[in-house]
Amino acid sequence: MNAFEMSMRMNLRRRRAEALTSAVMDKLRDTIPYDNRNDVFYAMLEVFEQEGVEIVTDYIRQEAGLSPRGPEGWTLEELHALEEKRLEALMRPIQYVMPMSEIKGSDESLESQRANSQIMKKYSGS
Repeated sequence: MNAFEMSMRMNLRRRRAEALTSAVMDKLRDTIPYDNRNDVFYAMLEVFEQEGVEIVTDYIRQEAGLSPRGPEGWTLEELHALEEKRLEALMRPIQYVMPMSEIKGSDESLESQRANSQIMKKYSGS
């Protein structure tokens, strides 16, 4: 089996998950008790591998021909798409929703207002 065939058989998801897990463990090593480090390492590895988590660096983006990200981590295309959605939301008319119980009660409240006004007229002498 030559190198190309071996690379095609490699589980790239596993390799990327191992690299990410190792990088995270290097940063967290002093905060995790010694007895728990293996458990934490393998738990993270399992999650990263199952979910296909990997880090796409600026260098990887450049090599893949993708547009660079700005200081906040967004590309220009993503910022334009977000701005369009925000503007659409601002331009959309506001729709008020009234619960049906208030609408049904409105006839009753009108009748009670009329009755109150008749009572007031009767006692006010007009």
